Amino acid sequence: MEKDNKVVILKTQDRKYAIDVYNVERILEYTKPKALPETSEHIIGIMSYEESILPVIDLNKRLYKEGYLDTGENKIVVIIWEDHRLGLMVDDVLEIKDIEEDKIHKKAEVNTEIKKEYLKGFIKEDEDIIIYLNPNKIFSSSQKEELKDVIKDS
Repeated sequence: MEKDNKVVILKTQDRKYAIDVYNVERILEYTKPKALPETSEHIIGIMSYEESILPVIDLNKRLYKEGYLDTGENKIVVIIWEDHRLGLMVDDVLEIKDIEEDKIHKKAEVNTEIKKEYLKGFIKEDEDIIIYLNPNKIFSSSQKEELKDVIKDS
């Protein structure tokens, strides 16, 4: 019997992403975070979340250096990242679904220029290709330190 992976399918601009459901704590309606001075462009700001501070990241800006679009449907996906909570700003959350293992193409199997460690692979669904992310690997060492400083100082 094939093993299935339960994932949350996200959308930013025309790109779809998948994150394992066990990495996602909650999906929030978008509210504008408080901006922080002297932080990287992909850090939109911080917001109050369950008696703590939640740094909010523009996923599209982090991966492609392009800011998000205000669609009116924007969401903040609260993920568990290295024992901390982070908010990922996305255009929309499309669905939660089971993906069959044979639909997942490991990054080494795909002929692409993208060789980043934050990719788990690609999911082929009909004519669609979904980028399968490992959220624990989407930041460089210096970005990780900056985020930990934001969390610590907040």
